[in-house]
Amino acid sequence: MEITLQQAGFAFLAAVIVVFSVMTVTTKRILRAATYLLFVLFATAGIYFQLNYSFLGAVQLLIYAGGVVVLYVFSILLTRRRRCATAASSRAWPLRWPARCSASSCS
Repeated sequence: MEITLQQAGFAFLAAVIVVFSVMTVTTKRILRAATYLLFVLFATAGIYFQLNYSFLGAVQLLIYAGGVVVLYVFSILLTRRRRCATAASSRAWPLRWPARCSASSCS
């Protein structure tokens, strides 16, 4: 039994999907997880193109890969550390303490 080029390509894309799917759920860094998810989505689109589902492959690339770009933006915005703000809030803690106590007693 000979392996054709399409079978080898399908096996390669399937292996990429499996490996990067596992890496997506096991990594602890959100940007790496988003990058691995992008690779999974590209490989899935490659399988669609190989099966001559051009429209489905194009939708996979445009919609889901665009969603990963949005995930990048949100992950950068939500996980950015503000060292100046935490230092300022820790220094201003004694000044905010009476205001917090009075606000919690009113409600």
